[in-house]
Amino acid sequence: MKVDSPIVSVIMCTYNHSPFIAQAIEGVLMQKTTFPLELIIGEDCSTDNTRQIVNEYFANNPDVIVTQFPESNMGSTGNILSLIHAARGKYIAICDGDDYWTDSLKLQKQVDFMQGNEAYGMVCGVAAKYIQDKGKIEGNLGDISAESYESLLGGYSDVAAPTMFMKTDLLKRCIHECQYFIKNNLFFDTAITYWFSYHSKIKFFNDISAVYRVLPDSGCHTSNFGKRLSIDLNYFKIKIYFLLRYPLKDSTKIEEVLDSIFKYNLEIVRFAGYVGETEVRKSLSYKMGKAISMPFKTLIKLSKNKQ
Repeated sequence: MKVDSPIVSVIMCTYNHSPFIAQAIEGVLMQKTTFPLELIIGEDCSTDNTRQIVNEYFANNPDVIVTQFPESNMGSTGNILSLIHAARGKYIAICDGDDYWTDSLKLQKQVDFMQGNEAYGMVCGVAAKYIQDKGKIEGNLGDISAESYESLLGGYSDVAAPTMFMKTDLLKRCIHECQYFIKNNLFFDTAITYWFSYHSKIKFFNDISAVYRVLPDSGCHTSNFGKRLSIDLNYFKIKIYFLLRYPLKDSTKIEEVLDSIFKYNLEIVRFAGYVGETEVRKSLSYKMGKAISMPFKTLIKLSKNKQ
């Protein structure tokens, strides 16, 4: 029997995560809360035994776990959208099937803060980075820049997905306004963070509450130079999209952000040269870098016209 009126809906996308999914689920089940929660797992037609493991947990926790088993693979974006649509809680927390939570009070702390601070739409924090190839923790993901729209636009988006906690109504509004990213299969969690930083406040907790697993080849990580370049260019595209659609109110900050974006993109161009991109001057990365290195007047004018 499903829990009545959950306050928090935890959504978990999983595909071929059989070595990791149990740890991800256990991290949710260990949460100590004064409120009811539900865990909605979207198992996207894995070719390993991920679904079997999910079913075993569901059989033992039918009051907490809700399963979604599509008939055909939906892809990561389709999967998460389906889970968001099914969420019944006032808040949504994210934990993919290859990540896991380490703080048993994670959800309680986030709910307590959100209920006392109406202006905030998202809470996030720090996740330790587990490098799967090396079998050990190396560094952390997430920093205070998540609280600032300007910082997110100007720098690299350093937000730890397994720490993200949001108001459900705002997230559904975000989905409606971010169809461009959905249709183009761009990094939706990055777009979500940018959107929330503009339309509400984001609170950053400077404590480790989760582990973000870095796999050799995934949607955000790859050892293939060409794919790595494509990933970086997509981040660049997201930054420019938000700058033009949701411009900064202070024109001087527009110039500062554009300068930061140019420096960020310059690193992409240098990377392209480093990996030996053939005919680099004809490459997409070089052309985009050169375009951004031109005077910023046009972009600034477009941004001001949007205000």
